[in-house]
Amino acid sequence: PGFTLVELLVVMVVIALLGTIIIGSAQVVVRISRDKRYSLTCQVLKTALWRYRSEYNRWPTGGMSPDPKTLTLTVQGADNSKVFDMLREGSSGNPKGIRFLDETTLFTVVSGERIALSRAPSELMPLVYADRDTGTNCYFNVVFDMDSDSVDVK
Repeated sequence: PGFTLVELLVVMVVIALLGTIIIGSAQVVVRISRDKRYSLTCQVLKTALWRYRSEYNRWPTGGMSPDPKTLTLTVQGADNSKVFDMLREGSSGNPKGIRFLDETTLFTVVSGERIALSRAPSELMPLVYADRDTGTNCYFNVVFDMDSDSVDVK
């Protein structure tokens, strides 16, 4: 009566194989969900920019001017704070005080390189996302095309 050593080893190998398959699948699902969340956040930011454009008949460029030759303005890095600040409720660039962007699920740089959930701060703070593959904080870049009257967030 009882199990032999070979039977126990076979059961342990089967359990280990199943565990490996499950962990591998879970990592793929996490990566896919992270990519979907990033693209959804870009779409939310783009929609907020369009809402501002619709309300004020101009893009929230934060005082920056487009390139006169290409009629495009690319806002990169921490400069995105100038654009996204205009979407905040208490901003001077938003005289009607409309809340174009709900920041409760967005991240911002708080001190140095540390990121935290944005709490609609009063000072200019850029919106960021964490790249888990490289372990770095990345800024959302905004490209305004004045010629075709469009915007893209990357």
